[in-house]
Amino acid sequence: MTLTKFSRLLTGDSEYQNAQYLLTRLHSRNVSAYDELSHILKIIAPVFSAEEYAAFLTEGSYISDELFLLGCLTAHGQCLEIGAFDEDFRETVAAFAAQRSGVTLENTGAFDPEDPEAFFEALQEAVDPFAFSLVVFASEDFFEQFFLFLVPADKLQGESVVSEYRMIPDGTDGTNSPQTEGA
Repeated sequence: MTLTKFSRLLTGDSEYQNAQYLLTRLHSRNVSAYDELSHILKIIAPVFSAEEYAAFLTEGSYISDELFLLGCLTAHGQCLEIGAFDEDFRETVAAFAAQRSGVTLENTGAFDPEDPEAFFEALQEAVDPFAFSLVVFASEDFFEQFFLFLVPADKLQGESVVSEYRMIPDGTDGTNSPQTEGA
């Protein structure tokens, strides 16, 4: 399942169409679109004002469609964005898990930026008994960050989400190597 299909599954058609509209505004590379895009840009890129957005565009910088969709999903509460070098976000992740799945997390261990997979594997083990799947995307586009989704396993209907940002193994090859869309 591509990230596009996954985001439509999570949000429904109306919210997905809004994300597509905002993506079109992003592609316009027009500074006047900043007000519409700012709530997403602040999540995914080092752009915090219209002036910074103008400089961003002038420098020729761009945001991939996939990263923008992850920002949209975060802005709409479908996932949690965390920075790999945040002090300690276990409480933030625990609160998100409780809100999304009703799961109380214990013993996930500390997050180690040198070995993030261990933390996410422990998190997956914690939600497994509750029939939830953890989907994690990693991005290093502007800064190291992760996007966490907790999805009822039946909603995925046995499919895995394939993405160039995918970090957790999808079960097909048993590796943590990056996947590419359509792979």
